[in-house]
Amino acid sequence: MKKNKGFTLIELIATVVILGLVTTIGSYAISTTIKNSKEKNYELLIANIESAAEMFYQDCKYVTGSIGSCQFKQDGSLEVSLETLISNGFLTSNKTKNQTGKLYNPKTDEEIKDCIIRIQKEQNRIKVEQVSTDAKCPVYTN
Repeated sequence: MKKNKGFTLIELIATVVILGLVTTIGSYAISTTIKNSKEKNYELLIANIESAAEMFYQDCKYVTGSIGSCQFKQDGSLEVSLETLISNGFLTSNKTKNQTGKLYNPKTDEEIKDCIIRIQKEQNRIKVEQVSTDAKCPVYTN
C-alpha cells in the first residue's frame, strides 16, 4: 500500500488561486473604504472652514474692535484668508500637534495655503465662496 504524503499540484494551484481572489477582494474593499473616508474628511474640512468663516463674519460684524483684519467691501462682503482664520482661533489644524497652524487636504495630503474666501450675507444666510483660483484650495459647493 502506498501512502500519499503531500498535496497534488492541482490542490496547490487551487489554494493559490483562492488566496489570490480573497486578497484581491480584500484590497479592493480596503481601498474603497479609504477613498470614502478621505472624501468624508474633505467634506468635513469644507464644513469646518465655512463654519469658521461664518463665526469670523459674525465677530467682525457685531463685535467691533476684537479683530483687526475686518475690512468689509462696498457690497458688505468680507474677504479673509484661511491663515487669518487659523491665527485668530476660528479654525484649527487638521493634522497632528507637531504641524499646528496648517491645513491639509485630506484627499491629497498637500498643505492648503494662500486661500482667500469671500463671506457675505444673502437673505438671512451667510454665503461662503472661494476667491482664490489655486488648485490647492478646497472647492466650495454652496
